This record gives sequence, C-alpha cells and structure tokens, in this order.
Amino acid sequence: MANVTNKRSFLATLQAAKGEAERRFAEKVKNVIYTLHTEIVERTPVWSGSAIANYQWSVGIPALDYIDPVDNGPPGHTNEMEIGTEPRRPPNLELANASLLALNLKNPYKMFWLTNNDPDIMDIEDGVLPPEPLRIRAAEGMIRVSFEYVVAKLAAGQL
Repeated sequence: MANVTNKRSFLATLQAAKGEAERRFAEKVKNVIYTLHTEIVERTPVWSGSAIANYQWSVGIPALDYIDPVDNGPPGHTNEMEIGTEPRRPPNLELANASLLALNLKNPYKMFWLTNNDPDIMDIEDGVLPPEPLRIRAAEGMIRVSFEYVVAKLAAGQL
C-alpha cells in the first residue's frame, strides 16, 4: 500500500486527467458523427433530392418529419452521371448538412439519431431504384457500407 504525500496535487492531477478523457471522448463522438454523415451523403445518388435532403440528425429521439426537396430545375439523366455531379445535389445536400451543423454535441453522452423519412430510401439502399431499364447504376448499400467503414476506422483508432 502506498501513501500519497501531496493529496491536493494528486487529486488535481486526477481531475485534469478526467477532463482530458472527457474532451477526447466528445471529440471522438463528433468525429464519428461527421465521418458517418459525410460517407453516407457522398454515396447517396440524387434524382429528386428527397433522399439526400431527408438525412436529418437529432438528439434524444428520431426526427419524424419529411423534408420537401429543393427543386432547382430538371434532374437530368442522373443514372448516366457520376454520384456527386447530379444537378439537384447541392441545394438538397445543404438541407442535410444544415441538420448536422445544428446538432448539439455539447453532451456526448446523449443518443444521436440519423434518420431518413424519404419513402424510397430503403429501395435506394437496396439498389432496386431506379427500376429497369433505367438502372445503369444503383447505390446498393450506401448506408451499410458507410456504417461499416466508420466502425472499421473506429476499431483501427483512426477516429
């Protein structure tokens, strides 16, 4: 058994270590959320803009609202475009990003939710939209792939 000769200094050191551990944990939570968001929206194809606009972050409970997408003109032949170049992406991505930026991350011990209330999101995720013969490319698992990527980065200590 050891004796602590300077109890006040020892307790101050412990308190500082606790504060640093909590700061690091909060930073890790923020990094996971931001990385997950970025990976998902970068993999999500855009036609109407609804799927990407409806990625909404919330704290405590899932967001239940449907977000009307921004119609900034014709979508074009999106299945012939690379993901990321679709005409309706920018204004609808702004809606998703605004949700992320509004997220209160001050308490990292809360439950953070990413929801998508677009009625077609599961068909996009499963790669069945658009229907044949329009299907040239499909996302097929943009959320699953992004989640697995973030989990792997976390396990590797890269987040």
